[in-house]
Amino acid sequence: MSSSAGIPATPLGSDYAARNLTPRVPNPSSNPQTRKLFEACQQFEGMLIANLWDEMEQGTDISGLDSGDPGASTMQGLGIQSAAMAIAHAGGVGLARILYRAIAPKIAEAPSATPPQ
Repeated sequence: MSSSAGIPATPLGSDYAARNLTPRVPNPSSNPQTRKLFEACQQFEGMLIANLWDEMEQGTDISGLDSGDPGASTMQGLGIQSAAMAIAHAGGVGLARILYRAIAPKIAEAPSATPPQ
């Protein structure tokens, strides 16, 4: 299979997407520590998305919040946080998966966190 420019559509093989782009997330019934790690990675991604979104909104004057309502900016901030977390939990920009893949092997290698008796 090739594109119109004669460049192969999948230069690394047909199963490249299946091997490298499929999210590798912990099984909900797996180790609770790995599940907790993935949730923390998703929360981090959500906070990053919320911060980026907030900065974009501050850089523009299209929000229409100059109505004088004292709670408008608080409500907007909560809305941005909720939407950003929903985006992250739906897959986001992929940062949570990248962080999880980088950190999970190190946690598996780490000695147990229980203190000696």
